[in-house]
Amino acid sequence: MPVRLNLAALSDAELAALLGDEALQARYPEVSRARLEARPLPGPVWPLDPWAAPGAGQPGQGWGATPGQTRALNDLHAALGALGAAAQGPCQLSLERRFSHACGYLLGPDTAVTVRWDESPDGRDVPPFVEVLSWLRDDASGVEGVLTTNRPALPSPVPTELVAVRHLPGAALPELLEAHRLHLARHGRGLKLPAEGGWAAAWERLHRRNVDAWDRRGLLLRED
Repeated sequence: MPVRLNLAALSDAELAALLGDEALQARYPEVSRARLEARPLPGPVWPLDPWAAPGAGQPGQGWGATPGQTRALNDLHAALGALGAAAQGPCQLSLERRFSHACGYLLGPDTAVTVRWDESPDGRDVPPFVEVLSWLRDDASGVEGVLTTNRPALPSPVPTELVAVRHLPGAALPELLEAHRLHLARHGRGLKLPAEGGWAAAWERLHRRNVDAWDRRGLLLRED
């Protein structure tokens, strides 16, 4: 059953991130009419499964569409390994718009790390970025987990309100991981992840929470 985003229910910031400024200007009158009339406006098809398929290799094995992208990925893989992060291969082919590849790692007992990049022609000059996710042992702070990322811009739609997001665009890996450690400590203690499959379980939980939140906001239009 195809699922489409409801453009009328997205915020202006989410629309700009999704469509780009030029396309948003062209479609904004249509969006405004739909909002005034309290009716949905179908947008692009949105995947309810975050992964298309496993990739063809392990982290650090020649990924990247250009020499510069490959060097950046290899450097990140080496830096994470030096910190004790365990690669959770094989890499994944992602259904996320703009970022087609992802490699996962477990760092310590409670932290799932994802390196994302794009090998499409439009994305080959975009540096890979890192997302760091931990779930909490309890939700006494009002959230279930924390996410720290240095991606260029937050995704659209924005993640669930049950996860506290800290966005540090362009931050270097040591700065990002230290920020996540402090971010997690402010909210509570991290939930231990299983050594086998822990990375996938952490991110699949986030995706389920996101879908629930987007449904509550009326963002997802399911077609018969």
